[in-house]
Amino acid sequence: MLKTFAKQPVAQHSNVSYGLVSLGPGSAAEFKARNAFPSPSEAEPDRTAPPPVQAFDIAAVNLVLHHVDDIAPFMEGIKGVLKPGGVLVVTEFTVAEDGTDVVAKNRARKAEKDRNAAAEAAGTVNAPGHLHETFSLESIQKLLTRFGFTDVGAARGPILPVFGPDMDPVPGMYAYGLAP
Repeated sequence: MLKTFAKQPVAQHSNVSYGLVSLGPGSAAEFKARNAFPSPSEAEPDRTAPPPVQAFDIAAVNLVLHHVDDIAPFMEGIKGVLKPGGVLVVTEFTVAEDGTDVVAKNRARKAEKDRNAAAEAAGTVNAPGHLHETFSLESIQKLLTRFGFTDVGAARGPILPVFGPDMDPVPGMYAYGLAP
């Protein structure tokens, strides 16, 4: 994904930085030590770069949280790289307005279609047995609050045709909060 981003015009701006960072409780220390992270560019696909700052004003987590096996260290890592009062924005799948969990419905259809794909049948691309329930607007706000974020909110976003033409499009949402 970073190699694709590196080809976008926005990635060419001198004030834009990006890197593949594994977030956990030690993230703040890694940033302060200025450890280099993978930061591929179109010209240098194997490039690494230290973080440009020790903490950020904003962090965006785009359709990632449902893949995270252990949310607690991940959230601690996000807090560690945000300035106090920094903004966290999360985009995720959500349930339909009528409460239907379209992700679970698609997962079941895929499992039936691909019986030999144990990881998919277990509801994950990470590991068999790994499964996060689809977030509701309320549950994502509770999650952010649980990890100390304030001024938390969430709203519905677009319907996302992410699983292909033979699967139902999935409702999206965004959530936000301020770092402690």
